Amino acid sequence: EFPYPPAPQVLEAIRVEATESVRRYPNPTSQLLREALAETCGLAPSNIFVGNGSDEILRLLVQGYLDRGETMAVVDPTYSLYPVLAEMFDGRISSHPVDSYGHLPQGLFANAPSMFMIANPNPPIGTQFEQADIKRLAKKHEKSLLVIDEAYVAFARQDCLPLVREHANVVISRTFSKSHGMAGMRVGYVAAHTAVIETLDKIRDSYNVNRVSQAAALAAVKAVDYYTEKCR
Repeated sequence: EFPYPPAPQVLEAIRVEATESVRRYPNPTSQLLREALAETCGLAPSNIFVGNGSDEILRLLVQGYLDRGETMAVVDPTYSLYPVLAEMFDGRISSHPVDSYGHLPQGLFANAPSMFMIANPNPPIGTQFEQADIKRLAKKHEKSLLVIDEAYVAFARQDCLPLVREHANVVISRTFSKSHGMAGMRVGYVAAHTAVIETLDKIRDSYNVNRVSQAAALAAVKAVDYYTEKCR
């Protein structure tokens, strides 16, 4: 959890939205937030999906792309939720120990699983994998979904967002919980090829992100200076 409060604009957006309007359903696709995130990422709104925190997003990706008995490849150690998600959908885990700081384990390149789940930077050890390695993995296993969990990307020296434009199998997952101080609001998003976004839209809850959270996240996207300084 972020040690600083959210930006003042975020708290004001929450106050403004917490009125009688909460009796109405939220926008089902978080449209205004998707448009703002698309502009920030240099993508189209059709390349953005908004979810109820990263955890919902990761679960939907596994639900949509890991069939029973298929394999999810991960590094070890990593975020402990990944094996849990694979087990939820009767999938298998292929675990590859991190043996060199900054480089993906070579075992990842050997066989093609249904999907990769790679946190970058990678908790709990903070390793950031080289973008060139991740690009090579995406190119070698282009039929496998490569999910890059960038929950901590605001504290890193680079991101993998350019790979979304180059490879249809690359998916970037991000969250407002860490660098934006909004863990309690439960907002995350995906940047990916439109086919991936369409799949997630088919299986998500009808109104998966509430009105107040959408407003808060939209304000956070615009509060760039505040969050850049706090992250620094």
